[in-house]
Amino acid sequence: MRILQINNLYNGAGAENVMKSIALGLSTKHKFFFITHQNVAVKNHHKVLSIPNIIFNLFKNTKKNNFTFSDNIVSKKIASNIRKFYPLVDWYIAYKLKKIIKKIRPDVIHCHNVISFTMAQYIVANSMKIPIITTFHGYWPISPNTILLNYDAFDICSDNNWDNWHHYCAHPLLNPKNQMENLRTILSGSSKLIPVSNFVKERLIDYNYPKNKIKVVHNGVDTNIFKPLKKKIKKQVIHIGRISKLKGSHIVINVAKKFRKIDSGVKFIFIGSEKPDNINIPKNCKFISWLDPKSLPKFYNSSIALIAPSIWSEPHSLVILEAMSCGCPPIVTNVGGNSESVVDGKTGYLIDIHKNLEKQIIENLSKLSNNSSLR
Repeated sequence: MRILQINNLYNGAGAENVMKSIALGLSTKHKFFFITHQNVAVKNHHKVLSIPNIIFNLFKNTKKNNFTFSDNIVSKKIASNIRKFYPLVDWYIAYKLKKIIKKIRPDVIHCHNVISFTMAQYIVANSMKIPIITTFHGYWPISPNTILLNYDAFDICSDNNWDNWHHYCAHPLLNPKNQMENLRTILSGSSKLIPVSNFVKERLIDYNYPKNKIKVVHNGVDTNIFKPLKKKIKKQVIHIGRISKLKGSHIVINVAKKFRKIDSGVKFIFIGSEKPDNINIPKNCKFISWLDPKSLPKFYNSSIALIAPSIWSEPHSLVILEAMSCGCPPIVTNVGGNSESVVDGKTGYLIDIHKNLEKQIIENLSKLSNNSSLR
């Protein structure tokens, strides 16, 4: 079978790693192609094709290293300008997609993070009568409230208030008066809708997506890579991902400050971002730029714990699965799909989003650092 996978990125974080893992796992029997906005050279048997998002490249902000809701913030003014041009981008991508699809002749198209690429692939696939399936790595596609189109969404998200999200839809392909219904009509044309957790499944059902097309497939990790190693446990804890309030990075920094009084020897390692230059960072914090996923097992294996105190409803965090697969206990908030991954007190610790997060993290971290048998 010839399978085309579509995503905005090829190299990235969770969704991109899942996409590539699918291809690697099935590549002995099927031929895979990728279309992304990212121009990359790939040294394997997969073919990666690029369709640049010219409008986004024109307007994106290059501001870095600030402690914001995301690494590359797009201002309201820039987002407004992007909206004006985005219908042209959709037309351009649809034109390029059709040419590529005619050439590679896929038997099925698999879309990831749908809105971030545009809706063009659905229109093209349906016009060419090619089956298309959609994996929902998150729930913002349901209410097209993407980073690109509306950063106010993050303010809503940080309050963990799902119900407010649908008031902020803004994709220009959709009729503003009926955009939720139009989006549902387009995405429901997929042969299958694949949420990565039961939490995301419930969000799809909330917005009346067809139940008979929904099939949950939880994220997974390669246990040949993420596995226990014979490494000495160091006095360190890790926090992985971009520096973001949504991911609770500010909470981890505050915990680091307070934990110095309990055990000044414990280091807090932030993997995935450079050190922010606009906040006070304690001396027991270290920042490491992005690593290849294959380099992460040594950090999981040598750490007391992974701390992932997201304040938004994580769909199904990949780093939590990676940590547990390596035998590193995660300390995570009980939001979104997290509780589907962690068995509290057995495979990790679930902390209550409605209580003092810093206090709960410190209590669990103290238990782990003082009792090696728990690790």
